[in-house]
Amino acid sequence: MSKHQDDSIETIHHNEVADDEQLMEEHMLSQRMSQLSATATNETEFIVKDIKNIIEKIPNYLTKQNKSFEQLLDQALSTLTSETLNFKRDELRKIAIQIYKTILIQIYLRLWTVYLKSGMGQLIKQSSQQPLIYPTDLRIWPKEIKTIVKSSKTNKTNENDTCMCFVKDYIHELSKQLKQYQIELNINTNNCKCYTPVLGEILEKYITENLSSLNLEIDHKIEILQYDYQIQALKIEYLRQKPTATQELKMKQLYHSKYEEETVQQEFDFLRKQMDYYNSPSQGFKYSPIAESTLINSIENPTIRKQIFDQYKEIAEQSESINGLMAIRKQQGSVWEELLMLEMRVLCKFLPENFDHLEDYIAPIKAKGEWLNCFLNACDAKFKESDQQYRNKIGKLETQLLNNRIADGSSVVKKIHDYMAYQTDKLKQSIHNKILSFRGILLQNHRRISPKIKNMIGVSPEPYLDLTVKPFNKRQWLYLSLGPSYIRLNQSAIRPRDQQESTVTKEHKNIYDKIAQRLSSHPYNVSLKPLILKQYSNHLLEYLNNSYFTPLSYKDQFRAIEQAKTTAYIRKILKKHNLILRITDKGHNFYIGSETEFEKKAQKFFEDTNAFKELSVNPLKEIQDKVIQSLNRLREKKLILVWQYNKMMPDRTKSELAHLYFNPKTHKLCSILSIGIYEDIPVRPIENTIHAPTTNISKFLSEIISPIFDSKCGSTTVIDGVSLIKELNKYTRKDLLKPSTLFCTLDIRNLYTMLPQEEALNILVEFLRVHGYEKVKGIPLDTIRQLAS
Repeated sequence: MSKHQDDSIETIHHNEVADDEQLMEEHMLSQRMSQLSATATNETEFIVKDIKNIIEKIPNYLTKQNKSFEQLLDQALSTLTSETLNFKRDELRKIAIQIYKTILIQIYLRLWTVYLKSGMGQLIKQSSQQPLIYPTDLRIWPKEIKTIVKSSKTNKTNENDTCMCFVKDYIHELSKQLKQYQIELNINTNNCKCYTPVLGEILEKYITENLSSLNLEIDHKIEILQYDYQIQALKIEYLRQKPTATQELKMKQLYHSKYEEETVQQEFDFLRKQMDYYNSPSQGFKYSPIAESTLINSIENPTIRKQIFDQYKEIAEQSESINGLMAIRKQQGSVWEELLMLEMRVLCKFLPENFDHLEDYIAPIKAKGEWLNCFLNACDAKFKESDQQYRNKIGKLETQLLNNRIADGSSVVKKIHDYMAYQTDKLKQSIHNKILSFRGILLQNHRRISPKIKNMIGVSPEPYLDLTVKPFNKRQWLYLSLGPSYIRLNQSAIRPRDQQESTVTKEHKNIYDKIAQRLSSHPYNVSLKPLILKQYSNHLLEYLNNSYFTPLSYKDQFRAIEQAKTTAYIRKILKKHNLILRITDKGHNFYIGSETEFEKKAQKFFEDTNAFKELSVNPLKEIQDKVIQSLNRLREKKLILVWQYNKMMPDRTKSELAHLYFNPKTHKLCSILSIGIYEDIPVRPIENTIHAPTTNISKFLSEIISPIFDSKCGSTTVIDGVSLIKELNKYTRKDLLKPSTLFCTLDIRNLYTMLPQEEALNILVEFLRVHGYEKVKGIPLDTIRQLAS
């Protein structure tokens, strides 16, 4: 391994000295780097350490006190007699220490070789398949090396030569020391009769596993170095094109943003790898350096010694668990900070550059919206993953410390929760301060650049205006652009007191009734008399009162009033001009059009499908009577159970007639226009049956039949894009995806309104019978058919 390392170092040849170019924004870049993480803040300190002292220091896992290492040696020497065992164990320990030193030097050499390649312009290799837009032979010394050289008393007339000499000398010393240790290792292994190549592999594996954390750190440093080199090379190449002052400023901002984004992602990946390593079984208490205490081992009384050691172990493991919890919180903090930065970019209308590239392939607003959704989903997945890790870890710790108490009688678990809450609040405050600073930078940059850019397209879901004239002013249009998912600020706080009290009463009753109904029904069957429900009711009412009646700040109150006024003006405009406001189908934005024209779209749908007819009388009471009579007959014949009967029975006081409305499919219009066909905007029919008399029956049948369908047809069902990708991956692994493979898609117009009801019921009953069901939850299939018809 060292031979290969030496060869790789010797093959690095001199290039001609490049002209010195002042790298722009060096101070700003180093300042940002210093804020990235604990790893980044200690870069210089890490380099200036005397590596020789580190190498000479024997780690705990190779000492006589380490039980796991002693067990490893005992297994290797199990065939020897006790007279020679100690002597041979010492020999193997010396060999293990020399193996450790050679591996450790090779790890450091790997990092310093990267330093040298960066300074000699050999870090990045040009690819014929993906040619780079910048030269790869630029001599760029890493910031850490330049910092050491600048702080030393060496000749600084030529920084490149000084850095070159410094790094080469350091590599030479490490290589020299490596060869010395390798020679000593060869001599000792040849002289040790019990040593075998297999034993050497076991020792090397044991040492490599214990050096995993250092290897992760070095890999992370190398990734940062490579990315930093690319950023600096791009800057230099861009400056060679002699850009204008404005272009240069924009370039600095874009590079700074991209560099920040990439380093945060790399910090997140590095932290996750560290967590995986420290959560591994090999990093438990028994293998840690603190597992051996000379002071505790000196206690002669075995009972007292064991008692103190158990307490010592418990405290150490608690500390280790708390450190693990904080690592997860920091991981979540990184994701949250990344998400808040993007949110701030959206609010300031200054998205990262990579969002603009999609405009070449898809409609700009749609491209940015979809890309934004992908990013948000990725952040959400990361956050949920780490949150689940936190819950599992804190749950395990709570189980272990359930009955533990401190001297003052307080719970250990509560103290840990308080400590974690305090540390989490500190982390949130730190992130909050960073975001405020970041917002100021974005606003400043946006003011500089926005006047010079025409046709700027944002990511906000602007409404689809199906009119020739826009009747809204700028404020009203921006408010509509916030989309249907936007929640207005504190609207209840600006209402009169009596309205607020009425709302609190209604919400309290609504929430409490749902909880009480759920607890009292099957399968819980909890009595509603216990005191705990009364306490819950009081706590809920207190919480709602605090939420509604806590005074607002002047700023929030002003914004709430402004939004209420804007909403009122929009309603007046819609009424005045006979306009209709609808949520677009799959578009996440509003549609605004003429009420008359939209009515024509609905009539056209009726004519095309012939699936609906307009009712002249309200049949609600008739439908309610039929449903209730049908359920009564089934109950009298004992075809359904009491709890099933109660669950399907409609509430006459809350039932409403199902009604039909339409949402415009503006995304279909974009697809039609893209192929050169011009049609009117189609509409999607929505049947609102939430409070219909038959809704409870539909929900119940879905609850008992859906699990059967999922279990029998899950492997052949594609429910969304994610499941499609998973199935395609399986298809590919089976080597079935060929260049000749054809993909066919079908788009059935008005599918749900055109399904034949009788045939659908026949298929449902046949499906259940094929899979061996004559009853589902005790209900015969003929009864299920009757309930579904």
